[in-house]
Amino acid sequence: MKLKQAYEQLEQMFNALEIPTLQDIRQEGVYINFLGLTSESQLKDRASFAIILAANSLNKDNTGAMDKLSSMRKSIKEYELGYGVRYFKELKQASFAGSTLYLYAFILEIEVCE
Repeated sequence: MKLKQAYEQLEQMFNALEIPTLQDIRQEGVYINFLGLTSESQLKDRASFAIILAANSLNKDNTGAMDKLSSMRKSIKEYELGYGVRYFKELKQASFAGSTLYLYAFILEIEVCE
């Protein structure tokens, strides 16, 4: 898969909005950020992406982060099982100073080649 294809696949899967940095997140939603590449071989690289969930609460209401995180994780796992791939690396808090949102990032890695 090419780098642009990997990005577009994730963007579509999560209906994510593109952001350059975490500091640009001002409201709840799902965002995508390209983190970089790691060389695997002369022909292949591993692309890293963050799919970031921004929520107003952790578990207080129907729009809390916990339910959405569970749903997103399930989507990733179902995709991995269906296509025999492994993208999920980790889920971690992704906060920054001054943010009032609950921010969590799924770190996904996809093998790419050109």
